[in-house]
Amino acid sequence: MASQNPPEHPPPPPPPPPPPPPPLPPLLPQVYGSTTTNANDSNRRPHYDEVITRESLQYRAQRLQMEEQQQQQMRENYYSSV
Repeated sequence: MASQNPPEHPPPPPPPPPPPPPPLPPLLPQVYGSTTTNANDSNRRPHYDEVITRESLQYRAQRLQMEEQQQQQMRENYYSSV
């Protein structure tokens, strides 16, 4: 009975390690960039704070008008009843 030797195939070589990732570029120039792009962004869409301030000012103006009308009506009612 002949001894069965394993087939003479060399083991497959291990896969090469992945190359290391390139170092990250500094982010400061990309983040801040130029001020003209920021100005264009703010011109295209108002900031959240500005929208809230504008709406609250409109609401306050409407409320003051209504309160003024109510006070005037109360004065007229008071003087007409006296």
